Amino acid sequence: MALQKEIWINDIQENLYVQNPWMSYSKDDSAYIAFKTVHIPQSGAASTVTKNNSSWPLVAVQRTDSDFTYTIDDYSTEAFFVTNYEELQFSYDKRMSITSDYNKKLINSVANNMAYNWSPTGTASRVVRTTGSTVSTALAGSATGTRNALTLADILAAKAILDKEGIPAEGRIMVMNTDQYNLQLLSIANISQFYQSNIDTLPKGAVKELYGFAIYVKPSVTVYDSTGIALKAVSADGTVTSATATDNLGILCYHPDFVSKALQGIEVFYQEQAPLTQGDIMSARLAMGGKYRRLDFKGVVSIVQA
Repeated sequence: MALQKEIWINDIQENLYVQNPWMSYSKDDSAYIAFKTVHIPQSGAASTVTKNNSSWPLVAVQRTDSDFTYTIDDYSTEAFFVTNYEELQFSYDKRMSITSDYNKKLINSVANNMAYNWSPTGTASRVVRTTGSTVSTALAGSATGTRNALTLADILAAKAILDKEGIPAEGRIMVMNTDQYNLQLLSIANISQFYQSNIDTLPKGAVKELYGFAIYVKPSVTVYDSTGIALKAVSADGTVTSATATDNLGILCYHPDFVSKALQGIEVFYQEQAPLTQGDIMSARLAMGGKYRRLDFKGVVSIVQA
């Protein structure tokens, strides 16, 4: 039976947010893609206010706005093939088994990169460094030694930055590394009493809410360099390209109004009875991008190990 491309495309699109529900909490710029670029206007300086003005006529000024852009990235699976002989030997549809595995890897790669696209970098004022006791748990892949554990005070510090900027209190999101959640946050002695004040209904996929942040957990979020300020470069699947022993894990904190995503499209390529493989060849491509919405990183904070 030939592979139904429409089913594969729908499966990728539906599971893109099912597997990474935090990604759905963002501005959707899909309708504003110009070729491979999304444009986000940046407002110029705010107007001044005069009290009891006595000078006439008023002076007319022109606000100068700027244009902030981000690009759409292409994520492609490897092409793979299944021979007719293999299909006869297996009791299940090997094509659907393989496509399911490839879909998960494709979606995971997009989500890993999106976490980096939304995170602040190069600005110390947008980073909270962890202040807990030194531990050797929850380290970046190649990191060695110890790091300060995550504390409730660190989460409060991230909250305070957003509060000071006037970011809406409702709807804030925190995306945390699985190990930091299981081995550090849940081990805090009085965390249970904080959780007792949670609202009954949380956004789908959130594990808990704390200090106004709906917490989402994934195996990897972001990695910062030894300074704790600059994001490390990552490959297509979101793994660090130049991992070192001094790397530090990052936690992404944001409000959905201040990050963007844009899905350009999903394509599935399929060739039956390919002569070179004597079987069916399949591959998929997903074009998607994202970015923080403000050049000053307003509405976005990272908690980084120290």
